[in-house]
Amino acid sequence: MDIAYIRQNITPLAPGVPLSVIDTTVSGVISDFFIRSEAWQVSLDPIMVVKNLSYYDMTNPEYTRVIKVLKAEYNGLPLTAIDEVSMRALLTKKKTGTPTEYALTPDAQMLINPLPTVTGGNIVVRGVLTTKGQVTYIDDYIAYPHLQAFIDGTLAKIFAMPQGWNDQKTALMHKQLYEAAIITAKRANNQQPVNIIRRVKYGGL
Repeated sequence: MDIAYIRQNITPLAPGVPLSVIDTTVSGVISDFFIRSEAWQVSLDPIMVVKNLSYYDMTNPEYTRVIKVLKAEYNGLPLTAIDEVSMRALLTKKKTGTPTEYALTPDAQMLINPLPTVTGGNIVVRGVLTTKGQVTYIDDYIAYPHLQAFIDGTLAKIFAMPQGWNDQKTALMHKQLYEAAIITAKRANNQQPVNIIRRVKYGGL
């Protein structure tokens, strides 16, 4: 779904608002919606593990970022989540063996410990995505169910702006609808696993 499609649902309701303002606001609202609702849950394709490498990239779509890992497994065995600071302290010990722990960095990259002793095997991750940067497109399967939320969220922010089109009453109405949509999406918790087609990437410390 192009941002232009979302915009065309907004422009009749927001006369006089520059298209660039609408597009920028839509992009920010989409990101906010998925961060707060955690509605965009996906199963990433397996990440190949490489001997003595602890640092791995999760190659989700370029316009997205992983904001939360719901589950991570190495060769079918669950990995335990720990914080990044603790993980980096553990990695200085250079312990080797079967990976049992992981940490997610602020850049949404994954650290594992102990260091794997062989190349081969996979890490499978199920995580929560949101958009990254100024987006112009979002996949239909995830956008259409939340289209009205994007519209309400955008109108809430636009009408709250200190510009000639400011309308606090209208802004509040759309904000309430937007907040309700976030609550509904979060409660639904019925996202089905969706595999993202991706190339295997890896890197090391």
